[in-house]
Amino acid sequence: MSGWQRILCFGAWLLAIAAVIAGSLSPDLRPPSGGVIDKCQHVGAYLVLSGLAMTAFVGQRRRVLALVFLFLLGGAIELAQGYFGGREASAFDQLANSLGILLGAVAFTWTIRLRRSAF
Repeated sequence: MSGWQRILCFGAWLLAIAAVIAGSLSPDLRPPSGGVIDKCQHVGAYLVLSGLAMTAFVGQRRRVLALVFLFLLGGAIELAQGYFGGREASAFDQLANSLGILLGAVAFTWTIRLRRSAF
């Protein structure tokens, strides 16, 4: 992947982070119920965030740091939701965030391995 493509991925990652923060803290954007759909949204959002991070950063150390950052970001957002009206902190949401981070990292790793074995 070329340098400008990584820069685009990094920019998309930053925009996605901003969207997740805004969507997670805005009382107007909260899901109607905290059921399965809410957890799927958490998994999906953090899957996309981790996939973009894995693509944007070069090197195992930077990728791991980006994933740790996403985990801490999810925890910070969950704690912050406890202070905003109409929102509440949830350990299950953080678990869903973590699952999304893990799935994104695994999907990226498998994709890279499959591409390498195809050539």
